Amino acid sequence: MQYKQLKNKYLTMPGRIPINPDEFSKYIVNGDNYLNETELETPNWMRLCLTLIIAGLWHAQRVAWDLLYAKYSDPTKRTKPVEAAVEAFILAFKVVAQPWLNIMAACPGATTDDEIMFNFVRDNNHAAPVHHEVPIAANMFAVTEAMGGQKVKTKGRTSTLSKKAGMPHDQGVDGVRKSWAISEKANDGPDNQDSPGTTKEFTTGATSILELPADSSGKYLNSWDQWYDSKHPKRAGVWSKKTVTMIV
Repeated sequence: MQYKQLKNKYLTMPGRIPINPDEFSKYIVNGDNYLNETELETPNWMRLCLTLIIAGLWHAQRVAWDLLYAKYSDPTKRTKPVEAAVEAFILAFKVVAQPWLNIMAACPGATTDDEIMFNFVRDNNHAAPVHHEVPIAANMFAVTEAMGGQKVKTKGRTSTLSKKAGMPHDQGVDGVRKSWAISEKANDGPDNQDSPGTTKEFTTGATSILELPADSSGKYLNSWDQWYDSKHPKRAGVWSKKTVTMIV
């Protein structure tokens, strides 16, 4: 989608995330602080079904915004390029954060306080149309590649004949859910994606890079992937076949 189309779609529709720079600043900063607050030793990001990676990405966006907003708030530094950069930043955050908000809204642990903080409505407060429950039909073919430095790249495809990673957006897919675990040997990993010890992550692109612990070198990554609709998790597609990749 072209930049102008994205701008028309997201900056002309206030939605959950404010488009006014001053209100947006409160939203991204307060949201970051809120996600990292703990209750009974459980951080809010975990209670809201997010991953540590997503919480870290929100924080990184907040740090970058703080630097940009400092210029925007200073009359001596607020130039046209700075104003344009602020607009582009808000647009980009609205695009990337929508699936995160969808995950929180669908999370069983979400509360009224969470709705107020992030300006979403919990899924259990919506009437669920029947068509939202139709499963994603596209198959997931996951290809993994060890990159070195304990990193493994995964590319999701809809066909074994496809050479490029790509998501079936026409079926409401906005990301990929991965289930993974590390094993000492190639043949002693978990049997399936729901086995004890597996970890589930959500990414917004068909291509993702999983950064694994330093002591995992020489071990094996067992992983499964599925196309995902973060707003309607019950529509999730079928899991891919298990892939086993040696971590280097």
